[in-house]
Amino acid sequence: MHDEVWVWTALAGPVLCANVLTQSMTLTDIAVLGHLASDEKFPNATAVDFLAAASLAYGWVYSITILIFAGFTSAISVLGSQALGAKNEPRAVQVLAVGIGVSLLACIPIGIGQYYTSAVIATLLPSTHSSRRHALIQTFSRVLLLSLPGQTLASALTNFLQTMQVVRVPLLISLAAALGNIVVNVVLVHGAGGWSGLGFIGSPLATSLTTWARVVLL
Repeated sequence: MHDEVWVWTALAGPVLCANVLTQSMTLTDIAVLGHLASDEKFPNATAVDFLAAASLAYGWVYSITILIFAGFTSAISVLGSQALGAKNEPRAVQVLAVGIGVSLLACIPIGIGQYYTSAVIATLLPSTHSSRRHALIQTFSRVLLLSLPGQTLASALTNFLQTMQVVRVPLLISLAAALGNIVVNVVLVHGAGGWSGLGFIGSPLATSLTTWARVVLL
């Protein structure tokens, strides 16, 4: 019994921590934008508007992208485990390939839903919406679309590695991505070394860049 608990903890612990670190990138975006006082591209917007726009955009984006990450890519872990348990490595590789293909295809309708995030929020939460926030939400969600294929690939590869009980590598990569996202976010939003930065648009761009870096490292 003691051995089973230890094995379970050794596998589940890193997976849990990696997921927390990945989700922390959202908090980084919101925290960095909450300290953005102004943006020339959105002259009438305030820090409250930047913070609200990012929070509302993420609320809708997460509600639809969960269909990929909790559905399509997570199936790779289940089916891959069955194949590896039967010592059928070619079948496991096939599961990964098909899983990636199907998941990327699912990005098309999900991406369309994300593209129209601002319109959805205007319909569901009209009291929180204004023309100023409409522009901010639309910009944030559409730039963040750059990360959707990367998030999908990262999720698929991570689930496949879990079938082989490889959990520490994804954890270390998630840690590096989370820390890197903080640095890239601050630099792209607020600037550095005399450069004024990109402002509001820098945050979703930073998250997209670090997401793709995570894919490369995996």
